[in-house]
Amino acid sequence: MKGLIRFLLLLFVFCLPLLPEEVGFRSASLPDMSVIRAILFILTFSLILGLFLERKLMGDLWRYVREYTLPIALLSIFFAWRIFSSLLSPAGAATVITAVRDTLYFVIPFIAALVSLRGKRDVVLLATVIAISAALSALLGVVEYGTGSSLFAEMTDADSIWNTFNAGSEFKGVMSTFPHPLAFGSYLAAAIIISSLLLVGSNPIGLKLFAIASIGICLAGIFVSTSRGALASLVVGIAWATLFYAYKIYRRVRRSQQVFAFMGVVLPVFLGLLVAVAILGFALIKGSNAKQAGSSMMRVLQVQLSIPLMTERPLLGYGVGKAAETLDMKAETVDIYYLTVALECGLVGLFIFLIMMLNFVQRSARAFVQNRQPFFMILSMFFVAESTQLLVLSLKQALPMLYIGFAVLLVLEKQQTSIKGKHA
Repeated sequence: MKGLIRFLLLLFVFCLPLLPEEVGFRSASLPDMSVIRAILFILTFSLILGLFLERKLMGDLWRYVREYTLPIALLSIFFAWRIFSSLLSPAGAATVITAVRDTLYFVIPFIAALVSLRGKRDVVLLATVIAISAALSALLGVVEYGTGSSLFAEMTDADSIWNTFNAGSEFKGVMSTFPHPLAFGSYLAAAIIISSLLLVGSNPIGLKLFAIASIGICLAGIFVSTSRGALASLVVGIAWATLFYAYKIYRRVRRSQQVFAFMGVVLPVFLGLLVAVAILGFALIKGSNAKQAGSSMMRVLQVQLSIPLMTERPLLGYGVGKAAETLDMKAETVDIYYLTVALECGLVGLFIFLIMMLNFVQRSARAFVQNRQPFFMILSMFFVAESTQLLVLSLKQALPMLYIGFAVLLVLEKQQTSIKGKHA
């Protein structure tokens, strides 16, 4: 059963960037069912059946709950609060259904990863699948950009403004399976960091060469998507890793020389990174043309419009899925995900979400310092990069990857603890 759950999880991850929600089974007598939702439904059923029939799977899950109480409790409280606040929202039942659907979309892959991934070997397999899927989607995006044709137009909403290929628009000829080209670029940025898991450890040279090729293809996809958020997240992730490796060098220095090492290595690196990130960040926010600058100002306007609305319902918000409607936006989501959370389930929900993100960043960074394993450094980069992306986009199509990343961290922590226990 564990093998089936792992297979369905990998299938779900593989299809995320390649199949939009509109791609599904059509029938005159049955409701439409998208392929992604069908896979998630089968995964959910298999997971529940496995936990019910196999005592070992349930035991593994409870061990994670006992050993990693805080991160799992934060995640559980966050999604429970989303459902509770939606129940008491002005829109009522409609938002509860959306909240439950989102909970399954994010939490089921998280639980499936916990009970089916067994350690580094399975994490490498997961990273390989993500690298293949991301490279394929990036190739399609580059081909679309070069030819000006929409390869998947029949699978997506023909009326969507993002599926137009107007040479004068801000977005031209990008991947049509994503509802928004910037979401496409941001997904590829996350995939680049996860693909770098294949470059470390004792992986075969062929796999490492494939990872390098995949990262290059994804970078090309980010270029054609014109996603400044993707570039910003990569810059922040690389800066974060550089700072920690400088700290790693500092920790190796003798205690009597640590003051000189801090002044000569850590502090200059930190200040240099701070200046570089500030300069690049300002350039990305400003944009290269008036349309990109206007896109940045639109996010500022969304924050300004949201403040009085949040003061009216600071605790509960307006219900999951209602953030854009609350701001009278035509789009389905607000650009800034943190703002989306605050409008959907109040400042309480936003606070829980921020604490949860901070906890996983802190856990991954601490694990790297303690164990010197590059896997933990890469996951730390991933969480920091995703935190940056959420400042500029609401990426529901790619968000399951974030929660799967949470599970991967706990799986690797558990494996590292087991190894230490055997050597003790």
